[in-house]
Amino acid sequence: TAMAWALAANGDRGAEALADIADTVFAPIVEAVHRHGGYVAEFGGDAILGIFPTGADPAPGPAPTLAAAAAAATIAASARERGPIRTPFGQFEVGVKVALAVGDVRWDVLDDAEAARSTYVAWGEAVERAAGLAAAGDPGQVLLDPAAAAMLAEVVPVEEREGAHLLRATD
Repeated sequence: TAMAWALAANGDRGAEALADIADTVFAPIVEAVHRHGGYVAEFGGDAILGIFPTGADPAPGPAPTLAAAAAAATIAASARERGPIRTPFGQFEVGVKVALAVGDVRWDVLDDAEAARSTYVAWGEAVERAAGLAAAGDPGQVLLDPAAAAMLAEVVPVEEREGAHLLRATD
């Protein structure tokens, strides 16, 4: 990103500033996911994948989705309140996009060619839908896939705008 390149030009001090920014942005996200009963499955570049498990019940109802929506609302509010991040090398806007998708998530362990390193990977339609929604959204929005919107519509404010489902701000 432009911010990473701008900070990298400042050597070690720029790298430290980038690490501080990452901590400022990601720490409240991880905290919100954990506080609402989820866990962080992956960090991928500038993204975090939070999972809110349903257990063995194939039709668990809205409880995990409601917990994920509470975390999403907390994350979006925290990002709005934070505002620009100031460093010795300038001020940076760091937008946070949040998406919520309902569905199966599968797990794999991937090895490198020599089997010297392994990594866990979460994948599936819900992960793909969430990634697509986040990419299409605007910072500060919480976008919902149709299944999440249907589960949440009777208990939290959801609106449809230009074909997308959004969790409305409640502040």
